[in-house]
Amino acid sequence: MSTGLVAVGGWLLAAVAAGCGLLARHTLAKRIEIAARACHELRGPLTAARLGPASAPTRAPMCTAIPPISNLTIRFFRSAIDSTPSGAQS
Repeated sequence: MSTGLVAVGGWLLAAVAAGCGLLARHTLAKRIEIAARACHELRGPLTAARLGPASAPTRAPMCTAIPPISNLTIRFFRSAIDSTPSGAQS
């Protein structure tokens, strides 16, 4: 009887461990999805910021009220996005 009780206890422990593993995997997948969405949301404005000055007419006066985004700032944010884990990119 004691051997059967140990076997049942072992199977219960294995089931609990599998459940914890599945929960951890689900949580990790959700976090990766959130990070991928955040990177996607940042790439659009960064691309627009890089393409905006290049596509502006050269004879039009630039707005002096808003300081231009420096190329260094854009490169900093691009490198931050590019350094995300490959599983987190969309």
